[in-house]
Order: sequence, then C-alpha cells, then structure tokens
Amino acid sequence: MGGIVIIIAVIVIWWTRISSIATFTVGTCAFAIFLILGVQELSPWPFILYGGMVLVAVAVALRPNRENIRQQKERVISSGEQGH
Repeated sequence: MGGIVIIIAVIVIWWTRISSIATFTVGTCAFAIFLILGVQELSPWPFILYGGMVLVAVAVALRPNRENIRQQKERVISSGEQGH
C-alpha cells in the first residue's frame, strides 16, 4: 500500500505543484485503500479506523490551506528557476 500512496503523491505533486493537495489526496487514497482491503477481509478493521482518524486529522490541519486554494493564494512548488 505504501508504494501505491507514494506513486499517487508524486503524480499529484507533479500535476498540481501544490503539496497540500497532494497531502489531502494521499490521506483520502490511503483511507480508501484501507476500506477496500477491510471489506475484502484482507486487512484488519482497526486499520480502517486508523485511516479514518488520519483523514480527519489531515482535513482539520489543512483547513487554512483549503481556504488559500479557494482564494488562489496557496504556494506553488516551483522548478527552482528564477526569472524565467
């Protein structure tokens, strides 16, 4: 599962250039994977509870970032090139 989440994070950061969007996406995807594995009885149910708690914590922690995204004020990861 860790590999899948890392791949998702890299793709979202590359696509959006906004780390807070990637963080929220990774939390959502991790919870979804835990849920799918739990329903298929391939993962214990406490993992689903943990995933849900982490998703809520990430959503609360990123509340200011979501507002910055709405106002188009969220910092964007740049390529490091200056003046181009």
